[in-house]
Amino acid sequence: MGEAEDRSRGRGHNIVPTSSSTLTKESTVADYDHHPPESSSPPPSFSTILRMLSLGLLSASPTLLLIRFGARTSLPHVCIYIGLLLVPPLCARKCDVQSGIMRWILGFVLLIVTSSFKSGFLLASCDGMVMKGVLYAITALWECSNVVLIIGGKDLLRRYNIDRDGPSDIVLLALAPCQVKFIPRENDTNGIDNNLCSLSSGRSGRRFVHITTCLLGASGLYFALVSFQTIRTVVTSFVLIELEILVLMSSMAVVILDIPSHLWQVIHDLLASTSWFAPSYSVHQLSTTTPKVILPYGWIYTSKSTREFWSRWSRPAMQLIRHLFYYPLGGRDRWYLSIPIMFLINASSHFDLSYALVGDRAEVY
Repeated sequence: MGEAEDRSRGRGHNIVPTSSSTLTKESTVADYDHHPPESSSPPPSFSTILRMLSLGLLSASPTLLLIRFGARTSLPHVCIYIGLLLVPPLCARKCDVQSGIMRWILGFVLLIVTSSFKSGFLLASCDGMVMKGVLYAITALWECSNVVLIIGGKDLLRRYNIDRDGPSDIVLLALAPCQVKFIPRENDTNGIDNNLCSLSSGRSGRRFVHITTCLLGASGLYFALVSFQTIRTVVTSFVLIELEILVLMSSMAVVILDIPSHLWQVIHDLLASTSWFAPSYSVHQLSTTTPKVILPYGWIYTSKSTREFWSRWSRPAMQLIRHLFYYPLGGRDRWYLSIPIMFLINASSHFDLSYALVGDRAEVY
């Protein structure tokens, strides 16, 4: 979802998968619906699935450890939450539900069940407001990334080049705390996958510089405002300057939510090239593709339009909201209905979250 999605429901769904085929969009969708592609290799063995599960868990270990100790929850609760996260992608692969209404209901129910368990058990013991807010945001992005695969159906799976016949990539997808797109592997003459060495290729390096720069910038700006009375006086004396500083700090601070996704990609790339996990990539779809995470937040400060802003802001959540409310209500064709309702529901959910985090702090004058 790096590029902005089409606002129209129809154009947002007919997307050509990543392949060397020269078929048009219409023929590709029709061929997939009536003649599902046959797997070119036998299904992965149980040991391969187990290795992919281990790879996904190890890649997500920093996030899982943060949930375990940051929320001070029990290990069984974490295990149950992992199981709930695995259900939506597996349902998206196994359940060939043609009805969009049934997919909507199934996805909505799974979202309610997962988020209710998170609020009632997983994060119930977390007392710190900041830590609780961060954990709520990280887990919400994770849940949105997985649940939307059911509602979007096979068209959305095709968009991310996900093989509906192979469980290996689904397991990796479910255990990534963000959106994942499978891209073609680039093997050199020695058979080494260049995508699994993303640190040397520069992609992870650039992401690391971006995240570090934003966090240091936000910390430095906050320190300057708190420590120096002169700077604080100048900033608060002019409303426009104060608002601009707040927007800049928010744009840099929100990048902290990209860290779990970035760590997942780095750990995955390092482990996938080892002798233990590399053989698992020689079977099924994983022999030709490798997962690439899509960071939940881009650099929103330089957005030149509202469309560009929403394409960079909370990408998993925005995609889920579009599939839950915007498209079913008519999308761009009935914008006067779909957009107000979508923002009303989004604002209501954020109000409920804020109330759950900080309670009622209204002051009586």
